[in-house]
Amino acid sequence: MAHRSKRRGSGLAWTALFVALALLALVGLIGLGAHRGWWSSQGGADAPPAVGVIASAATLLGLYARVFRRDGQLVAVAALLLGVALVGAIAQCWWSDAQAPRLVDISTDLDNPAAFTALRIRRDRIASVTVPHRPGYAALSLEDRWRAVHTDAYRDLKPVVTNVAPAAAIARARTAAEQSGWQVVAADPAHGYLELTASSRFLAFRDDLVVRAQRVASGTRVDMRGVARTGTSDHGRIARLIRQLEQAVR
Repeated sequence: MAHRSKRRGSGLAWTALFVALALLALVGLIGLGAHRGWWSSQGGADAPPAVGVIASAATLLGLYARVFRRDGQLVAVAALLLGVALVGAIAQCWWSDAQAPRLVDISTDLDNPAAFTALRIRRDRIASVTVPHRPGYAALSLEDRWRAVHTDAYRDLKPVVTNVAPAAAIARARTAAEQSGWQVVAADPAHGYLELTASSRFLAFRDDLVVRAQRVASGTRVDMRGVARTGTSDHGRIARLIRQLEQAVR
């Protein structure tokens, strides 16, 4: 009977597995609640660090049950693997966020960013730009500081020049946006203009984007811009959205 109990798991092993499964369900609930409006996206983003701490404890408990207690080996291993997966996923997200620049306004044109008309963007879009430890950054104006930090972070984000007409470029961008499930707020292909709102999959962070297409000597120049609605950083979301639209309009 003792051998059977150890195989099936008891005590610490089951406790570790229960905690890990409960945390997995909690992570799903956090994302669902953000999409349903039960709490804010930022409120949901504040929860994963605590989940990571508890998941680490569940992982250590499963490891202890597996190695030292020989308590329900299959159950302990399941708890250990699930705990490691949770901790790893949260750590990866934290690391990605830590590496992202403290920017909420991302643009392919820093001198003349595309303007929003239908959507009202936040007034503090450049107020929280973090100054890197480089000579002269602190002395820059807010606008110049934003441009300098933006240039360092996103050198690859540039206008797209294409051979299609402005209306066709806007149509391509709109099709790509709709296929991705983004909300089209305003569209004027004749004047080369499109406004969109995209929501992140997990915590429903909303980012507003504008696409501007203009005739130039070499064809049509397409500029894009995105502004996060909340937070002091977009965590790299908007740059990914812009790159996706750039591929669509080429």
